[in-house]
Amino acid sequence: MEAHDSTKSLGSVTSSTPEADRDPLSCSICKKRTVNPKFLPCLHSFCYQCIKKLPESGDLNCPDCFASFQFLTKEEDYITDYTKIVSDSNDATKCDLCCSEEPLDGYCVSCEISLCVFCRQAHLRQSATKSHVINKLQSWTVQCTTHPEEQCSIFCLTCSELCCRDCCLTIHRSHETQFVEEVDGPLVHQFAARLDENDQLINDLSDKLDEAEKRKETIEKEAEFVTQQVTDYFDRYIEAIKKHSEDVIKNVQTIKNAELSKMDEMIGDLKALGQDIETATDVGNVAADVGGAQMVHMLPILNDRFTNLHTKASRLEPIPAKFSVGFDATKDVTFEEMSFKGDLESKVSARKCKLIQNFKAANVNEPFEFILDTSSCSTPISTRDVSVDIRHKRSQESGKYKIRAGAEGNILLKFLTSTTGHHEIKVSINGHQLKECPLKVSVRSRRASSRASTKNRDHLISSPTAHLTSSRPMSPNDSVTSHFQTVTL
Repeated sequence: MEAHDSTKSLGSVTSSTPEADRDPLSCSICKKRTVNPKFLPCLHSFCYQCIKKLPESGDLNCPDCFASFQFLTKEEDYITDYTKIVSDSNDATKCDLCCSEEPLDGYCVSCEISLCVFCRQAHLRQSATKSHVINKLQSWTVQCTTHPEEQCSIFCLTCSELCCRDCCLTIHRSHETQFVEEVDGPLVHQFAARLDENDQLINDLSDKLDEAEKRKETIEKEAEFVTQQVTDYFDRYIEAIKKHSEDVIKNVQTIKNAELSKMDEMIGDLKALGQDIETATDVGNVAADVGGAQMVHMLPILNDRFTNLHTKASRLEPIPAKFSVGFDATKDVTFEEMSFKGDLESKVSARKCKLIQNFKAANVNEPFEFILDTSSCSTPISTRDVSVDIRHKRSQESGKYKIRAGAEGNILLKFLTSTTGHHEIKVSINGHQLKECPLKVSVRSRRASSRASTKNRDHLISSPTAHLTSSRPMSPNDSVTSHFQTVTL
């Protein structure tokens, strides 16, 4: 049968196998020319004597491809590798010992030379070479394992195996048989179809191999790209965290300095007030000692001074019980497009504060006032903790405001604007806006306000989620500051 070449080659694969650099007719176990070659299931063949030396138990592996196989005790159970025998005979065209044109008759495995009939017989007669193993070229014919002297010339179609004439008359007597010459052509034709399938498979594998090699290069590039992405991201992430950390620490220092400055100012105010009270007390004590008309004459100014000092003392801001901020490691932070956790958290809760409306109508160029009730807050709040903003809704023109301490720790917020229309008021404590802000206040001219004095004034101020309700009905004798409305934030 003619050689069957594949369209594509998988040489890049086979070149990595151990047998690639070895004589194809040699045995990889003994490293010599193969004698009586026998196939393993993986189609690698070795000298039968070399196979016999392998252990008969345990896991056996092919020396070339390491595929596992089962040890067979009988020689006839192994399939002979006739490709090596045929190749061996085809390599030489004349005898290597003489110059005759006689046809070759054998091959000396020990000497690795081809011999004609005369030289083969002489080779076996010489004492130095009589022990050499000589393969006769006709030995590559298939001999019957049951009748070794008979050549297998018949093919049993029932058993799909070769047999000799004797076996055909005994073992395969009732089977359908044909001479090898009759089935050789059809079997070769069928086998050629299988070889074509192998060719197609080799082509497919070659394509897949090319694809795998290209994919390998792509994986390298993609992995390098992803690695660079990871490196760049975490470099920016670490840098963002570092900058955020520096900003947070800077903010802590700023707040600390502000609170220390506040404490210094409060200490100064307390010392000054204390000195004023001591001075007034000393003067009062002397006046009391003087008595009489002189003391009565000084009494009004002394009482006014004492009243003024007591008023100042009642309006003193409470001393904070603790630092106004803390660190919350679970707080979500977005910094320079990076998201992570950990930021300052105000210890003053704006949710517990209440805004009380302390005016009957908001008129242009007339002050109107809110009371920020901080009595429910666990931490004292000073005027420095409060920030406000009032703006016209359309023009965004800012109004004026004033923040001052009130009675019982409350804070008074007074507003003044020269523009009529809807205004928005925002109130924040330590940077945290009250829940109900922005508040909406309708500022009118005094004439328009007078015309609407008999109407319900609930529309004067509103919030997104709550309406102001009057704490008690108005009476004719109520002053402007006696009408209270409350918003709980």
